[in-house]
Amino acid sequence: MSDIRRQILDMAINGSSIRDTGRVLQVAKGAVISTIVKQESILVQVNPNIHQLLKKGADIAADVRPAYDSAEVDEQWSFVGKKSKQRWLW
Repeated sequence: MSDIRRQILDMAINGSSIRDTGRVLQVAKGAVISTIVKQESILVQVNPNIHQLLKKGADIAADVRPAYDSAEVDEQWSFVGKKSKQRWLW
C-alpha cells in the first residue's frame, strides 16, 4: 500500500474529514473517497467494543454532564478570490 493511501486511512481513523484529508495530503477528494471505500474492510472503529455490545442488545447509557469549565473550538475555512488564498476562522 502506498504511503499516501496509508495516510488517508490513518486520517480517516482519527476522524479527519474527506476535505481535510485531501487538503492536507494534496490529493483530490475523489481519491480520498475511493481509497476509504476500497479499504473499508481494514478500517477499525475507535471503540469496537461498542459495536459488539450493540449487536448483543446491550443498553448503553452515557453520562452527560454540562461542561461549565471547558470550551469547544470549531474550525472553518474558505477562500478569498481563489483557493490559493485560504482563510481560517477559529
